[in-house]
Amino acid sequence: MKMKNLHSRSILYSIYPEYSQLLSVESLSSYITRLANLHCVSTQIIIDIILKTLDKPYSYSQRREYSSISYGINGIGKLSTEWIESVSQLSTQENLDKLTLNFLGSYCRPINFVKKYKSWCPTCFHQMMNESLTLFEPLLWFFSPVDICPIHLSVLVNRCPRCHNQIPVLGSKSKIGCCSYCDTWLGNESTQPQSVDDESKWKTSFCKNLLDLNQNNYLRIGKNVNLNIQDFLFCDEYIGNLDQNFVAQIFGVHLCTLKRWEQGERIFLSSFLDGCYLLGNDPLKKTPQNLVEEEITTRIKNTQYRNSEIQLLNVFSDIDNDEKNGFVASIATSKSVNDFCRRINVRPIVLKLKNPEIYSLIERKIQNKEKNKYLISFQINKCIGSKQNIPIYQISEEINIPLRSLRKYVPNICRRISIQNSNHRKFLKTERQKFYSMKAYQITQELLFQGKHPSGYRIAKALPRGEILLNKGIQSSIEKAKKDFYCRTRKTGITSQ
Repeated sequence: MKMKNLHSRSILYSIYPEYSQLLSVESLSSYITRLANLHCVSTQIIIDIILKTLDKPYSYSQRREYSSISYGINGIGKLSTEWIESVSQLSTQENLDKLTLNFLGSYCRPINFVKKYKSWCPTCFHQMMNESLTLFEPLLWFFSPVDICPIHLSVLVNRCPRCHNQIPVLGSKSKIGCCSYCDTWLGNESTQPQSVDDESKWKTSFCKNLLDLNQNNYLRIGKNVNLNIQDFLFCDEYIGNLDQNFVAQIFGVHLCTLKRWEQGERIFLSSFLDGCYLLGNDPLKKTPQNLVEEEITTRIKNTQYRNSEIQLLNVFSDIDNDEKNGFVASIATSKSVNDFCRRINVRPIVLKLKNPEIYSLIERKIQNKEKNKYLISFQINKCIGSKQNIPIYQISEEINIPLRSLRKYVPNICRRISIQNSNHRKFLKTERQKFYSMKAYQITQELLFQGKHPSGYRIAKALPRGEILLNKGIQSSIEKAKKDFYCRTRKTGITSQ
């Protein structure tokens, strides 16, 4: 009698990933959260099981939320690969790599690739609940270029409507459709009308098609296949016949960066999508076009402004008032106009063609290093104002300049602020030392007068922290209090009560 081959038992339920034709496949973080829900345990329990299989039980913080680590499991890289293998082993489910963006790692840099916090469409959650469908979070919602829902064309929400917190991708108490902090249902339909620009629609459609191709095993990366960046950028039948300097400006990168892309270096996804939209060409469709520079220029001039670009134009409407300029910090520390535009989410080619005066003004401001130093100094002094001994890192955050840039451009001011803060900390430490010494002296005197032994336990109860007793100055004050009390007792003859 032959025994039938039985499937090996899984440690976790072997559930299938959710898929929707309109939203594509769910994310790996959503899959893990659903596993926790089916097992009636918190996501922290499932995470601990996963970490044990990775032999890294202590590599993650044991805090309630660790969003600085967890968001990477939906992206590309080593973390995503390890978690895919672990969850596949525990659930005996194959092809879980399609729940992440790992398939893009061979040609795309993992910089600003996935969102660090959740974003969602309340209407989608509302419909899933009303139609008794399984709640899940699509991978599309975690894709950085995606800002709108492909079904309802509404802007994705990224903060809890009740506590207004950003929700980590995977926390210890994560729930699908609920806030992990206050447990508020996130599926309340938004009644506020929102305008969505064509660029957001195009990027969302492109990202969804990309995920669908990968889900259906149609997406292959390499030479002469569905997605090949080198062919799209440098073949004459697409845009290779255009001037390379002009193409570099369209994609918002330096010409050297474009050359490295031609040699096979991984691209910046945000720059690539911005350029494709301005060109009006979808690299997935691979439709041969004989593009002409004049036609592209006309198309760019007719392109709608982004909100960030409108904000920039409003600020520079008063071009003479540098001190009230909200972009002083970014201008002062930028290496080029492209670098500045990348920081504030502005397309340099759009700014150059539609507003050449503002573009040249920004270019001159960036080149004027001496004035930039003055403006940075002014911003620092304005930030300090009436505040005393504000830390340099806090100044860096308030004026939106990296700390390393501050130390590079105005080292003397940074050094002066650091010395002032250091002296102030020493002064506060000395004052605290005096206060605690006096407090210990008084407590010891009171205990002795009451006829009680001034033990460390009794003195520590009256101090803010018990470890203060370990300080040599405090110990000296206690000994001095004992000595003074006994000397006074001998002279006056006063006895303890």
